[in-house]
Amino acid sequence: MLDSQPAPDKLRFWLRLCGLLIGFLFLVWLPFEDVDVVYTISLAIAVGAWLLLRLIYQKQYHLWQFALSGSVFGLLVSPLALTLMAFKSSLHAHGFSDFALPQIRTVLAATPWFILGGLLLGLAIYTLNRPA
Repeated sequence: MLDSQPAPDKLRFWLRLCGLLIGFLFLVWLPFEDVDVVYTISLAIAVGAWLLLRLIYQKQYHLWQFALSGSVFGLLVSPLALTLMAFKSSLHAHGFSDFALPQIRTVLAATPWFILGGLLLGLAIYTLNRPA
């Protein structure tokens, strides 16, 4: 049934499904007393990649625009991860943060790698968008 749909409708369907999955994973992550940043960073990367795909996939931009938009979304992964960490800490209301200062520094120190990953994702989307 999905094969008969045009390509943009298939893409819209899969992006909505991914958005629902990310929302579900967010709701699963919230109540746990987990202090590991791997899941938080993974969730922030998934949200950033999902937003990037929603905004620039199947658009007719130049190479530099795909690269720049990918880099910007890579740059936004760290603030998004820190926002998720602060949100989770505020919901649990312990009087202290769920995440220690070294974990916050780890997220901030990984920002250049997130930018590089976003750049590569933007270039990959550009490659997929090129006419065959």
